Amino acid sequence: RRLLWWSGAPERERSREPALKQALTRVGWEMTVVSTQSELSSAHRVADAFWFRHPNGSNKVPANYWAEQLAPAVSNGALAVFVSYWGMPLERFFNDPSFKVGVVTCGAGLPLAGRRRETVAEGDWSRKPNNLAARLKQGYSPCYGFQPADTNAWTVLATASNGARPAYPYLLARRYGKGLVIVGGDDIPVSAASLLENFAAWHEADGK
Repeated sequence: RRLLWWSGAPERERSREPALKQALTRVGWEMTVVSTQSELSSAHRVADAFWFRHPNGSNKVPANYWAEQLAPAVSNGALAVFVSYWGMPLERFFNDPSFKVGVVTCGAGLPLAGRRRETVAEGDWSRKPNNLAARLKQGYSPCYGFQPADTNAWTVLATASNGARPAYPYLLARRYGKGLVIVGGDDIPVSAASLLENFAAWHEADGK
């Protein structure tokens, strides 16, 4: 299986890529890191899943890619994951106002020990094949989350309070046609390889 990986901040994250590729290879995924339009077009054609880190960062995906290539691919059954601590204009990417999410932060001055998850939703997404629930409950939660404008359009998978009330989501999911879209705050205390394994298995079991 092939994963297309795009980072909107490639200089900041390049050092992590070799270890990430190794981890994904061990669980049966071939990762292709892309950072230019030509690389994107080539990798898109053979990708089974897509992972966009900071898609609204300085290294932006070409504007026409979302409507012309990604949205149709997801609608036809692909998995797309978006992870960031910056805002992501998903409503523009998918041309659907129900995709809009606002950034939530834990606020300045919160000690690391205060960064704890509030809830983790039950379900196969967090148990198969990796026990994500245990790791999410034990680890520090991200400082950043996303509040959906249309709460009925999303399934909340995990929330954090991080000193703020009410708790806010940092991991969300929703269907788009036959596909699955995941949105997460940065620095979730689970590896990208484990997350991808579980999201893909959950998607496939749910009738991709």
